[in-house]
Amino acid sequence: MENNKPLVSVIMNCYNGEGYLQEAIDSIYVQTYQNWEIIFWDNASTDNSASIAKSYDERIKYHLASKTTPLGEARNFALKKARGEYIAFLDCDDVWLSDKISSQVRLIASDPNCALVFSLCDVISKGGECIDIIPRKTPPSGYIFNSLIKENFIPFVSVMIDRTKYFDINGFDKKLKNSIDYDLFLRLSNKYKILFINKVLCQYRWHDSNLTRFQYSLGAEENILSLSKFLPNLKVDKALTYHYRDLVILNFREFGIYRSLTVFCKKFSIKLILLLILKVYEKTKRFN
Repeated sequence: MENNKPLVSVIMNCYNGEGYLQEAIDSIYVQTYQNWEIIFWDNASTDNSASIAKSYDERIKYHLASKTTPLGEARNFALKKARGEYIAFLDCDDVWLSDKISSQVRLIASDPNCALVFSLCDVISKGGECIDIIPRKTPPSGYIFNSLIKENFIPFVSVMIDRTKYFDINGFDKKLKNSIDYDLFLRLSNKYKILFINKVLCQYRWHDSNLTRFQYSLGAEENILSLSKFLPNLKVDKALTYHYRDLVILNFREFGIYRSLTVFCKKFSIKLILLLILKVYEKTKRFN
């Protein structure tokens, strides 16, 4: 702790991120809160990411992975290198506003039961133009598990996490690939407070290739797996119904009726499946 200010470890997992990397790192260096370190985990990049990261001072702790590893596992590796009391995450193409760290440290340090704080986040185009804001509705704050089981409204780039509480729930589930963030939020919110700052503190860069429909489908399946960890729970069971509904819509649009039926057979009766498929088909026809 420097001048009674807790150290913040910023985790940057990078794989061939040279395009926007300097802009991302610069947004950390201009923070009004300066007691931080960057744990830069190079996930075996083949571009100029390493040389860009190494061009900064010693506050960037560069680590090179021997091979490309799944994101959840890579984040866990990086976090073992972190010394900070609080942890934040920045991908190589995203940007923080200058008061992000200061605003979040102030809030998370004020409540010993708080495990995570998050904020509003601008969605920007490749060129940096603001095209959306997330979450669109004002989210709950506090013990939010019962709200979070319905949908993930937390932008990952906006979060700051208490390091002790992160390790208390054993970190990211390395078996997951597409919903590792949501799974972590669920497990934290089941035990601790999650607090919201009603202010834009970061920018998430949207690419056409961010997620394919297939990846959305896999993510929806993993969301169901994550929620199933909390069964038996009546509220979770009800929430699962909506997640299965979203999954069948995704599968119907991407793979057709057979895959949709296969998914829903795991949860519902054949009669209900057919009724839902008919509704999805009618809804899809209106969009096409």
